[in-house]
Amino acid sequence: MRNIRWVGRVISGRRAKDNGTAPARSARVPAKAPRLGPFRADVQECLFVRFVPWAAAAAALIAAVLPLSAGAEDRAVANFFDRKGQAVGQAQLMETAHGVLIRVILVNMAPGIHGFHIYETGKCDAPSFEGAGGIFNPFGATHGIQSPDGKMAGDLPNIFVDQNGALTFEVVADEVTLGTDSEGLLFDTDGSALIVRQDGDDYKSQPDGRTGERIACAVIQR
Repeated sequence: MRNIRWVGRVISGRRAKDNGTAPARSARVPAKAPRLGPFRADVQECLFVRFVPWAAAAAALIAAVLPLSAGAEDRAVANFFDRKGQAVGQAQLMETAHGVLIRVILVNMAPGIHGFHIYETGKCDAPSFEGAGGIFNPFGATHGIQSPDGKMAGDLPNIFVDQNGALTFEVVADEVTLGTDSEGLLFDTDGSALIVRQDGDDYKSQPDGRTGERIACAVIQR
């Protein structure tokens, strides 16, 4: 089983330089709906997570976020909706040398720890989102990094939402691809989806880490 290392870093405001010398600045609410910036091209970790809390006022702007067009075969987009059908976020995905980089913005989420996974079917029928099937698992593994036969390709780290209910984060899923000629295809015959769960993943219980209800869903699309 491939060795996986998860790395997290909390920052505020403007992104610090790699050498850590740049001072942090207070975050400002953008004049327009928040859009995801350019992808990092220098992903070094096999699995990298970065969290950036947004100002609470960003929650009022998410309804104006329009679907982005990826345009290229190595990119994809996904728009999150909650159980009431309200827009609560957006993701961009990009193929990298280490897997698929997923960059997400979420708003109007319940504070706390939530499971976050890739699911096997590109279907997000509210309110249950059960049409998305199970966690994406093309290699027949068991769920969780603490499982002897884990992890599933769709298993990702928990996300941490603070009291303002909004955050952005990045994660690399190292066992999936946006391509067309290898295993772990997210664009297989029935597509795939991203789902936020009600509770945190314990990384070992089957089939989904005791993560509770599915509270937000996004179909991955080009």
